[in-house]
Amino acid sequence: MVVEMTSLGTAVRNVRRFFVLNPTSISYEYKWAHVPVKGRENEASPFQCRTSAGVISAGRRYEMTFEFTPLVDETQVRAEQSAVARSSCTPRRSTPPLTT
Repeated sequence: MVVEMTSLGTAVRNVRRFFVLNPTSISYEYKWAHVPVKGRENEASPFQCRTSAGVISAGRRYEMTFEFTPLVDETQVRAEQSAVARSSCTPRRSTPPLTT
């Protein structure tokens, strides 16, 4: 998934919110992980994920929130901006398995 954000200045917090729907009959656990741009691994990222991990219950939706606060006035390549987060979802049972 790519989350694109733009800003009209530096030190301005820009928020992007969207919903993720779980149409299945089991809960899904998700985790957003920061993916640094090559050559910029040690720099502070202007991107923050406010909902970095959680569980989306079966048949429900969950709001994801990202913030972008640029600290310098610099034009960045779109590929660098979009390579900030990667999502991985794993199924999670909503109830424990039955034992006999």
